[in-house]
Amino acid sequence: NLIFGITEDKGIAIKIDGIETNDIDKEILRLDNILRDGISPRIPGIRIQPIQLRNNNYVIIIDIPRSFALPHMVTYKNSSRFYSGNSGGKYQLDVDEIRTSFTVSQGLIDRIRDFRRERLSMIIAEETPIILEKDAQLVLHLIPLNAFDLSSSISISDIEKIYRQNNCEYTSLFT
Repeated sequence: NLIFGITEDKGIAIKIDGIETNDIDKEILRLDNILRDGISPRIPGIRIQPIQLRNNNYVIIIDIPRSFALPHMVTYKNSSRFYSGNSGGKYQLDVDEIRTSFTVSQGLIDRIRDFRRERLSMIIAEETPIILEKDAQLVLHLIPLNAFDLSSSISISDIEKIYRQNNCEYTSLFT
């Protein structure tokens, strides 16, 4: 999320002043146009939410959903750059990082396509938990995209620790 109208120090909000505007709808449209025209490829699902303060100023919250079409180029004032972020804030990507981002993004698309192809092959070969009728079939794949994201990982040892901390019955697959 991006939040406009607050003062922060080292990532911690210390003052909420808001943004002074006579026409919040015009400001939202301006921000929406900047996001739509200044980011390529576009990120669908961006939401802009104004919150009016007692002083009649506004805090504007921009909710930016995760994108799997990486990397995104930011264009502003005839300059185009690629950025990423980490715990220290945003930084400009170098050539190797841009190349890696394109490779990872294409790898995600390939993994999803392969998963779908494999599932359809299993249906055709009747290798499903339930045998389907032969005449007409409708196949709907509901896949959480983060299941194919290499940057997110699940540590089996962390899961085991959580189970043990919560006194859950757990049998390790690796013992």
